[in-house]
Amino acid sequence: MTVLFVVIWIVCAILVYGGYFAYLQGKFSQVATECKVQHQISAAFVGISGPAGLVSALICVLVMHDFLFKYGLKFR
Repeated sequence: MTVLFVVIWIVCAILVYGGYFAYLQGKFSQVATECKVQHQISAAFVGISGPAGLVSALICVLVMHDFLFKYGLKFR
């Protein structure tokens, strides 16, 4: 059971790291080459959060693109 938990945590951490790093590189594309190391460090710290980071990143993406409000939650 512990091994499964660790494997799930590592997979989620890799997904969060990759997604956040790609987001930073795309958002700040003009300085992406100069800030690559800083982006990697930031993504590594976010990636440590594992499954919680994956869920929060998914919620942020859905809110940013208005999917959550169009098709799910109705707060308006």
